[in-house]
Amino acid sequence: MSENRFQSYRYFDDRAEVIRREFEFPDPPAAKAGIAGLIRGSNSVSLHLRLQHGVSDEGRVIYSRKRIHLTRDVLAGFYDRALRMVRRSLPHAHVFLFSDAEAPRLRALDSFPVTQVPRCLSDPPWHDMWLMSQCRHNIIANSTYSWWAAWLNRHPGKQVYAPEQYLPFYSRNSPRNVYPPAWKVL
Repeated sequence: MSENRFQSYRYFDDRAEVIRREFEFPDPPAAKAGIAGLIRGSNSVSLHLRLQHGVSDEGRVIYSRKRIHLTRDVLAGFYDRALRMVRRSLPHAHVFLFSDAEAPRLRALDSFPVTQVPRCLSDPPWHDMWLMSQCRHNIIANSTYSWWAAWLNRHPGKQVYAPEQYLPFYSRNSPRNVYPPAWKVL
């Protein structure tokens, strides 16, 4: 199976700084100043839950039913592992929870201060991506949306936790070169 270079950091790795400059966010919205201040004032970790992946706005499954979709249990296992690693390696971590649907309870979150960032459908999508990129560390979903937020995060020493199963369905073939080498793939 050939590698889709557009799903790989290696496609533009030699032009990373140019890409980061081109994708700089506009001036942050005043309405997000409060949450942005909380993010900057803490050892912030964005946690992105993409629960509607593979589902249209009308609730229709986009991917073929012949494929086995990731279950919330599988995703919860990834988030539990990532949060255990955060607890061990990032003192005083404060989790900022971003989700496209009502988030299930993750017991691993009980040992952290958590701020749920409310999703406002009238806001442009880049608002939440910008907030995620402002966090010091990221736990990403199997989603290009949070992948880009983590990649655009300029914090030195950032830790990014990513799911091994990147595609929204089970695959026997692990996607190659999706994540930069410094990211922790679980």
